[in-house]
This record gives sequence, structure tokens and C-alpha cells, in this order.
Amino acid sequence: MKKFLAVIVALVALASSPFITTSRATDLVVCSVRFIPDVIYVGDWITTVVTVTNAGTSNYTNPFSVNVQGSAAYLSFLPAGASRSVTISNAFSFGEPGTFSLNFGINAEDDDLGNNWVPVSMTIHPDTNKTFVWVTAPNGGEHLLAGKTYTITTVTNMLPVGTTVQLSLYYELAGNCHGGCEAYEDIIGSYQGGDFQWTVPAKYASSTINHNSYQIRAVLVGTNIPPVNPPQDYSDQFFNIEAQPCLISAKQGTASNSPVYELSGLSGFSYEIQGSTNLIDWMSVKTIFNASGVVSFSDEYSTNYPVRFYRALGQY
Repeated sequence: MKKFLAVIVALVALASSPFITTSRATDLVVCSVRFIPDVIYVGDWITTVVTVTNAGTSNYTNPFSVNVQGSAAYLSFLPAGASRSVTISNAFSFGEPGTFSLNFGINAEDDDLGNNWVPVSMTIHPDTNKTFVWVTAPNGGEHLLAGKTYTITTVTNMLPVGTTVQLSLYYELAGNCHGGCEAYEDIIGSYQGGDFQWTVPAKYASSTINHNSYQIRAVLVGTNIPPVNPPQDYSDQFFNIEAQPCLISAKQGTASNSPVYELSGLSGFSYEIQGSTNLIDWMSVKTIFNASGVVSFSDEYSTNYPVRFYRALGQY
């Protein structure tokens, strides 16, 4: 699984003399962050310019440091209302393309008063002089429905002859996992790059899977691709896969003197029909198989209750 690089800018207040008056730590704020170069490619060393402001009414006289990925610049004084720009040269780089979320902020002596975090996102572009594959969709935050067809999109560059793009789906099991949830990776298919039409199997909407843990992995395979650490990419962030909603509606007529209902939902799967008299306590009525997308059912015991509600749970 790909891990993105979290870059933290920390302003750390050092120990001060008890005879020095200082403003509250929250007076120090990061008001802007700029990266050099403006367009960043894989492997580029990134220079970061951080502008810090003392938004308080008192001078900040404690020494503090501005840190970027292990590199630091030190300041000893920031007057009230003043701003200072600090440049950290060649502090870090990225080994793969994508859009990454980074947290910049102040981390002072007092955790309750000194933290002031600023979210920043940056896009790392692939190196056009090298062979690569880049997942562009789904790339994080999407909500997919089981049974529907979606487009998986990858960008490729300088593919050797005989190379294909193998797509797979990464996901984790649901539940409270001590030491980390067990991860799986199912192969979706192979193609030459561009757009791939994928119909989401219903099993990925199962309650046994963490629905917010999906990523697409694209890896180059072929005789001209190194078997160890081949060019590959994951969706930048997780996306969701959810079950298609089903609908229960009343039909005309009866069966065994009981009303007949119709369920519309994902075909090819079983649904557990549950009944309730108060919308709080539910009990299983029967399990039906939806072969075509629409299936009828009745509840022979419905006449035993003054009022009856129904819901369906897909068994994927």
C-alpha cells in the first residue's frame, strides 16, 4: 500500500528564562506556505517557504525553530504584528506521482495553546522521461455502488513492447483489528491503459469489509518490466463501495390471505426480509432470492399484528 509523505512544519518554543515575558503560543500562526519549483515532478527536491506571523499584541521573545522534514531554521524574536518568511531548501522529495495532503503548523510548549495547523495539498507530476503508470480515477473520496459500472482511468508513459497494465482492488476487512486489519488485493483485469470499464461486484458491499478502505492499484507487467518493484501506482486516497439501495413496495392482490410485496434491488443475490411493529425491534421473516432485479414475497404471519413494517438486507 502506498504511503504518502506527511510533511509537518513545527514551530517549537525552546526553554525560556523566567524573567522574559512572552505572548501566548497561539499568537504564532503559519499564514502561508509556498513550494519551489511551482510545478513539481517525481524526484524533485522541494524548497519550502513558510511565512509566520505573530498575531498577538506582545513580542514573542522565546527562541523557536521552523522545521520541515528534519531540516530547520531558527528564529529568536518575532515582534507583535510582524511576519517572517523562512526558507527551507531541498527539504524533501516524492518518489511517486499523485496529490498529497500535508499538514503544516505550530507545535509549541503548551499543546493546548500552541498548536495551529494549516492543511496544504500539492500535486506531484510523473517524470515524463521515464516509464510510469498513474491512477487518476477513482483516486479518493468517490462513492461507488455495487452492481454499477464505473471507469477506471490510468495514465501511462513510455511503455515497452509487450507491457500491459494490471489493475487490482486493495481493501481491508471490517471490525476492530488489533495490530492492523488484514488486507486483500483482488485482480480486476489487464489492459493497455486509458479507460477500463469495471462493474463493481456485489461482494465488495459486504458488511465484512471496511467500505471506506478501497484503492485501485495499477502495476505494469510484461517481459520488459522488472519483476521486483515494477512501475506502479495506487489511488491517492481511499474511496467507498456501498450496496445498492433496494425498494419494497406493496402490490395488488394477496397470497394465503396476506398482502403481497415487491422488492427491487441488485439481481443475483439473496435478501433477508425482516419485520417490525415499532421500527426498533426487527425479526427475520424469510430469505428470498432476487434473480432478475424484482421479486415478490408475502408474510403469512402479518395478520397476527395490528401493524407491520418491512426492510430487506442484502446477503452479498
